[in-house]
Amino acid sequence: MKPQKQLILLVVFSILVWITGTLLLIESPQGTNSALAAIAPTPTPRRQSPAFQTFKYYFPMVSGPSDSFTLINQDLANGIIDLNQATLYKSYALFKNAQLPVRYQSGALIPQEGSVAYLETSANWEQLNATTRQTLIDFLTPVEITSTGAMPNTPGRRVVGCDLWLIRTSLHFWIYYPLSGTCVGQVTPLFIENLATGLENAWSRYTMLGYRVPSLTQVYVVPLQVLHTPGISKPDGLFISNDINTNSSGGAMYLQTIAAHEFFHTVQLSYF
Repeated sequence: MKPQKQLILLVVFSILVWITGTLLLIESPQGTNSALAAIAPTPTPRRQSPAFQTFKYYFPMVSGPSDSFTLINQDLANGIIDLNQATLYKSYALFKNAQLPVRYQSGALIPQEGSVAYLETSANWEQLNATTRQTLIDFLTPVEITSTGAMPNTPGRRVVGCDLWLIRTSLHFWIYYPLSGTCVGQVTPLFIENLATGLENAWSRYTMLGYRVPSLTQVYVVPLQVLHTPGISKPDGLFISNDINTNSSGGAMYLQTIAAHEFFHTVQLSYF
């Protein structure tokens, strides 16, 4: 048989098969499905863990109060405040300072690491006017103060609106912390001892590893409104949150971990 005739017969046969199958589907779909099921390979059942059999994929959206940075950024975007105001307000919010307008005060923690949030407050430094820059410098730079009354001549420093006193020194760290007022938080003698231990352990560890470690570092215990890693590293010292409960389970270890983490950033900054 010639190839042309073979091709024609193949086409005609294919058309007949298609017509027959269509008629079967129209006349008896159930019968057709049964017939197809009879010749189809039996699928292998998929194994399902008990958890997937009972778990419902439903995650309700829970909305809470907005943090101060979010509220400030919203008003900045809407033109209610300008960049200078927004930058000042973020600095006040970060350190829970009373100068923050009530509109931006929030019980929600800023969802960032302390150092990241601090960098955000100064990210647009070149665009700020001279007055705003000086206000920020005055707010963030420790100023020497001297106590009177119960602790005459005790050295201290005022920074981010808190009066801090140098009562605890160790070999490589001077720790300034509050004794009264709204800046105290959860600071106790045990808190300060745990902090000093964590810092000195970190200093020894980093020295042993061969890093260039500062011989003396100033540490300031202050309020911090951040969710993650509540500490801030600066070239001239560390800020550590006053709101870590060292009496709770794991609280002392957490404080020492934060101290070691932030101090390592100080070590890093010494290379620049």
